[in-house]
Amino acid sequence: STSGTTVDAVLHGEFEEELIGDNGRVVDSLQYLLRKIVGRRSSVRLRVNVDVGDWRARRLADLRRQALELAEKVRSGGDSGVLEGLNPAERREVHLLIQEEEGVDSRSVGNGMFKKVLICRPGSGGRSGRRGRGSRNR
Repeated sequence: STSGTTVDAVLHGEFEEELIGDNGRVVDSLQYLLRKIVGRRSSVRLRVNVDVGDWRARRLADLRRQALELAEKVRSGGDSGVLEGLNPAERREVHLLIQEEEGVDSRSVGNGMFKKVLICRPGSGGRSGRRGRGSRNR
């Protein structure tokens, strides 16, 4: 489907698991490549989103659940928790969710496209005195 300058492509079929890959790596790579190809060939700036079935919605719901569970663990005096290998859109969703939670902060850790999100108590988690994106004073 198309809306404004966004094109959404949803793939269905017999090999959906293979198209998703481990933690969505294959579908994320397909989306990245398609965005690059379309960007070079189009004079209009298009945003291309690729999904396989309803995988992205299920993944996001699962990440939200995990992030809230980690936030509760940290608030209850537990150690910091980590969500592994998140793409930029997933990290943004987690940071926005954690911003709304009292007594916890989040920050991205690592290099490359897939980074970890650390959920920790305010003022902890490395980087002395600096606050990562997605964190807020309480």
